[in-house]
Amino acid sequence: MTHHSYFFLKILAQCAFSSISNADDSTQVSDEVLSQLEEYSQLKDLIDTDQYAQKVSSSLWPDLGLVSTHSQLVGSLTNSLEFEEEDDDMEEVEDYDYDEQEQDDNQNFQRKREQYRIKVDIRGNVTDELLEFIEESGGKAIYASKEFDSIRAAITGKLIDYLSRREEVYSISNAAKAHKYKLNTSQGVTDQRVNVARSNPNFQGKGVKIGVLSDSVNYLAQVQKTGDLPNVQVLDNVGGSGEGTAMLEIVYDMAPQAQLYFATAVRSDASFADNIVKLANAGCKVIVDDIVYYNEPSFEDGIIAKAVNKVAKQGVAYFSAAGNEGNKYDGTSQTWEGDYKGNNQPTTFNGQKYLDFHLFSASSVYNQISGSPDGCVLQWADSFYSPSSDYDLFVLDSSNKIVTASTGKNQAFEAASVPRGSTHKILVARRSGTPRFIRISCFGYLTLQFSTNGATSGHATAEGGFGVGAIRISPSPTSSFFSDAKTKTLKPDYFSSDGPRRIYFENGVAVTPGNFLSSGGKIRNKPDFLSTNGCLTATPGFSSFYGTSAAAPHAAALAALIFGAAPSISLANLKNVLMKSAVDVGPKGRDDSSGVGALDAVLIYQNLKPYLSSNPSTPTSAPTKTPTTTPSGPCSSNPCKNGATCTAANGSFTCKCKSGFKGKLCANKDDSQSPCASNPCKNGATCNAANGSFTCKCKSGFQGKLCANKTPCSSSPCRNGATCIESNNTFTCKCKAGFSGKLCANK
Repeated sequence: MTHHSYFFLKILAQCAFSSISNADDSTQVSDEVLSQLEEYSQLKDLIDTDQYAQKVSSSLWPDLGLVSTHSQLVGSLTNSLEFEEEDDDMEEVEDYDYDEQEQDDNQNFQRKREQYRIKVDIRGNVTDELLEFIEESGGKAIYASKEFDSIRAAITGKLIDYLSRREEVYSISNAAKAHKYKLNTSQGVTDQRVNVARSNPNFQGKGVKIGVLSDSVNYLAQVQKTGDLPNVQVLDNVGGSGEGTAMLEIVYDMAPQAQLYFATAVRSDASFADNIVKLANAGCKVIVDDIVYYNEPSFEDGIIAKAVNKVAKQGVAYFSAAGNEGNKYDGTSQTWEGDYKGNNQPTTFNGQKYLDFHLFSASSVYNQISGSPDGCVLQWADSFYSPSSDYDLFVLDSSNKIVTASTGKNQAFEAASVPRGSTHKILVARRSGTPRFIRISCFGYLTLQFSTNGATSGHATAEGGFGVGAIRISPSPTSSFFSDAKTKTLKPDYFSSDGPRRIYFENGVAVTPGNFLSSGGKIRNKPDFLSTNGCLTATPGFSSFYGTSAAAPHAAALAALIFGAAPSISLANLKNVLMKSAVDVGPKGRDDSSGVGALDAVLIYQNLKPYLSSNPSTPTSAPTKTPTTTPSGPCSSNPCKNGATCTAANGSFTCKCKSGFKGKLCANKDDSQSPCASNPCKNGATCNAANGSFTCKCKSGFQGKLCANKTPCSSSPCRNGATCIESNNTFTCKCKAGFSGKLCANK
């Protein structure tokens, strides 16, 4: 993604919108398209009968030998694969996209499949034995996280088949791609009045450790030589553009006495989550990132969001870029989300059906894309790793040819690249299950024919963190947002992602069991606020730094100023200070595109004063006493049970039950909200609920938290006829004559 072409490409996308009036508006899918869909349906019929293939994402099905009679599908399914070359220590990857040179590209693609290993993400019970099996079978374990049940590996197509048959492997997907929220002394110092607030010597961020997560700290030494950065503790780094260096510059400009740390976020999503925890363990009180992974769940917390929530419980203030996918306020949204609306066109192939196709409007099952897109992601309100509904995503060109497709089964997630150069359109099909709330999000520089709010998602919407949108630097280098707001209505930057974010599952349990439409779930009001972008840095390639990537470190640095002045302030009180210290932007009051507005350092310092005492976490003002009254009326006898809330009205009362109870008086247990209601235990295990969580009692022959894993020898790990012997939850292999090694794999 090239920052210098951002504005040009965005203009192209906006100009291309004029062609949308000629879009193929139809409430029915044509016979021409249906004839192509029959091929995908036949392939999915085959997958439905293969328990191992169901673990594997659709882009990897060709490596299981499942498309030999469907060769025309290979190109559309494998559009997002990445390859790792044997001698490439930096593990640089080359994306593959079909273009007008389809034949040459196809030959090149087949050569890559034969010569290079495919990068994948393996989700499962990560053990040393599994990692050794990958290495001894010709694969390469790039990164493994036991805490987050994830392995990033480079493996051969044959190994995909072997791994899918192992009980400890839950799923195998093509490697998730990291996306930077980049558009290209910071003016944010003036715009957010840090220069004024820093007149207080305690408001410098002294002694506060700030951790930055981005791609890399390339050019760090060069920028340090010019005096634009001090010493930086680097915990983990890979090759990249140096965007992390530019973010560190912003933090240093805003909080010059803070201690700076860095770790990469682009090795893998599990590595990202682990590095969040490592920065917190290194003492960072503030952490900020500008990375999102395409495969992050939208309707529940994924592993990165869980890491954010984990460090927040330790008192860490976590900030994340809200995204550059636009907003409805400026008419730039690259997102469509809402209830699935079928077109009442059931289509039968070989006895199996696509139940219907989604209507993006009353007149069209298609959503046209114009501009320069990278790809689109489909998600639906279902348990992310064990969905009960199945939706598929198709991208068609102007001649109604399906050019890319994503048709997996093992996640409530589909992703397809979108070729550049001409107008394409999206089609969403429902294979099974009930209609649910769905979400299409597209990345790149583009315009959608039909769009909504709700662009921000992933860990930027975690409850434990802060999602940061962007506002453009003030036109006057000596002005501030506070002064500008006196004469005009401020606006979020046109690319800044809006909210809110709907959540349907928390800790594996449905928020509103049985209701997965817009009337169910819960709302997280994100983004939280805005900060400056469009500033200058000394990092090569970031002389003008635009995007929420630039906004997030401005906001994080303000938190460092707070911790420096009030070291003992709690995270809850810090959040309270920030949310009261913003200049209004956009519609009056808090709104989906701007949160509470643009943060202002002077307002922060004013609202921080109650915490600047000998006990900084406690306000100095005396608490207001609440007068006591004698209860009377229908609620006076406490008729509601189990902690329910009693509300009196018209001489009667109603009880609002706490989670886990039901009935007029909330006297009965509600098993539908039990952690066991979703049947999390596998292989016939017994689920026991207690204290809002659950444990699984496994049947003989199975083990693990969910009883999903067979005993160590059940996967036949020993090779060449060796005998597998179990002991203490592991195994040893007794080799036959002529073989050696832990798995008896060596002659």
